[in-house]
Amino acid sequence: MKGIVPRVILTFLLLSTITLALSSFVNVFSMDIIETAKCSNSGTLVSGIIWENTTWTLEGSPYIVVADVIVERDVFLTIEPGVVIKFTAGANLIIDGGLIAEGIPTNKITFTSNASIPTKGDWGGILIRNNNTIISNVIVEYAQEGIRFQWYAPTEYMSLSIANIFVSNNGKGIVMDATRGSLVISDSVIFNNIYGLYSLWITNLTILNTVISNNTVGIYGRTNLRILNSKITNNLDIGVQITHATDFGLHISKSVITDNGNIGIHIAISPYYGGKAEIHENHIYGNGLYNIRNAEPAGVIPEMRGPFEVNATYNWWGTTNETLIEKYIYDYYDDYNLGKVLYKPYLVPPIANFTFTPETPYAYGTVTFDATASFNPYGSIMNYTWNFDDGNITTTALPIITHIFTTPDSYNVTLTVTDEFGLTNSTSAIINVLEDRTPPFTISNYDDLWRNADFYIMLTATDSESGVAETYYRINDGPIKRVSVDGHPLIITEGSNNTLEYWSVDRAGNGELPHKILTGIKLDKTAPSVVHVLRVPEDNLEPEQDVKVSVNVTDLLSGIQNVVLSYTLDFGTSWNNLTMTYNSTNGLYETTIKVQQANVQVKYKIIAYDNAGNCRVEDNNGQYYVYIVIPEFPSIVIILLLMLTILITTLLKKKGTTKLLNLIFSKF
Repeated sequence: MKGIVPRVILTFLLLSTITLALSSFVNVFSMDIIETAKCSNSGTLVSGIIWENTTWTLEGSPYIVVADVIVERDVFLTIEPGVVIKFTAGANLIIDGGLIAEGIPTNKITFTSNASIPTKGDWGGILIRNNNTIISNVIVEYAQEGIRFQWYAPTEYMSLSIANIFVSNNGKGIVMDATRGSLVISDSVIFNNIYGLYSLWITNLTILNTVISNNTVGIYGRTNLRILNSKITNNLDIGVQITHATDFGLHISKSVITDNGNIGIHIAISPYYGGKAEIHENHIYGNGLYNIRNAEPAGVIPEMRGPFEVNATYNWWGTTNETLIEKYIYDYYDDYNLGKVLYKPYLVPPIANFTFTPETPYAYGTVTFDATASFNPYGSIMNYTWNFDDGNITTTALPIITHIFTTPDSYNVTLTVTDEFGLTNSTSAIINVLEDRTPPFTISNYDDLWRNADFYIMLTATDSESGVAETYYRINDGPIKRVSVDGHPLIITEGSNNTLEYWSVDRAGNGELPHKILTGIKLDKTAPSVVHVLRVPEDNLEPEQDVKVSVNVTDLLSGIQNVVLSYTLDFGTSWNNLTMTYNSTNGLYETTIKVQQANVQVKYKIIAYDNAGNCRVEDNNGQYYVYIVIPEFPSIVIILLLMLTILITTLLKKKGTTKLLNLIFSKF
């Protein structure tokens, strides 16, 4: 009995241990195949292997990675904008399949620490081991290695691009660990990491429009590196440190590499690989010890060593003092085992220059500033910034600008020009702006002549000081109008004494006094009246007989200028004009159509003009006035007389004169 109890207890403990072990095994096994478990208070817990395409939604955010999450090959993990993924200590996200993490600028995806007080290295990082990755508008922070791109396949090439990412407070921000591959990083910020970018192998790394600052080392790598339009500033030790580049080498252009703690660009490349260092059109200055340090690569056998030359021409070194430029370059002249850093020719700031007109400006007047004399010895001026010393600062892409000073005073106007390399230069001039006390002067173009249609009178105002602000007018004591709004005065009222009052005001408020008054403005839009066309004689005429035509022509406004009788013969197309004369006795206009030959038809009309140029044609409603010149005797009489003459002549020949005369008299 005494031995049974211990054995029972021992058996119980043994069974309990086995049960607990089995339970733990089941739990571990479950972790490997179950991806998520919902926790209502703290978000969604995730771990283990993702076997099928999965989406982490904004609804399930935040996702708490309690252990490594592995995305299996040919499987995609998609993360929606705005999702937050928090990692517990040491946890990683491993992508062997594909990752699609596309945030938006206003709703980024965040990979961060789950610690209440996060620090650098809290969690492992994101490990990318496949080409099928899209990353944009994401934040990666507080990891040991924010994003590591790892690729060792000897026959496959890894090529990835990431954009608009913010990588901060990591041990290493982005790590490139691939034997065959390229990575393009654009429009991103890599900030406050120990290493911003870290490359382990000779790959191709391209940095575009990216800020790399406040890291211990901005970029470190055994890589071919191209940097364009980027800023590498304020890193505590080195901005760019590059070694072992191959045929591509190092290319840096149109970038800013300034204010790094010790070295701006550290180059340790062996000429054995054939790589080049081309550094152009950058701002490189203000780095603690050296702007560029050329050094021998570490760990390279002697046969692979040798002087490596750096082409660093056409850069801005913060000065044109060559002694200072050389002081911050470490190369052959400091260690004869090294290659030279070629820095000449170097960029110089653009030249700023401007003129202004008028030479004596007035308050409220328009001043034209012209900076076309500014230039850049190595490129183009990109913009012109004008500080007018009156609170107005304007930047333009064109060299000419106008400005109005509203207060008489002296102004120190400053022009700053910026060239295509970001270099600037300034120049200033004192502009003495005077007070305008003289009103403008306005004239009209009216010539005192009659018009026969509505017409404009053009008003021209001049003011050589502040300039004309507005010209005002009113017609026939009507409402006041403005030229800039209503246009120039339009005369529409018929008469011989329209009036126009007009005046101008300049920009300084000086008004033209007294107002100008234009009288006797003439407008006649009505043609003359033509009535009572008379002809003497009234009937058809005989040859050698003149015709007198008279007509009553009147015009009550501008008066008659002239009256013309126009006639044609026998339906001809050519018209003859006769000027009609005014007869003050009878008040008619008269003229004479000279004698015409017999059997001629005469067709005529009356044309009257007034002094405004209006014309009236009186043509008997299109039928014209017509008469015919008839023969003096009818034709039949002439024929009969001719026949009688022939008869008499014949009889005289036959009977003799006496008998013929008796015969004729006997007939009567």
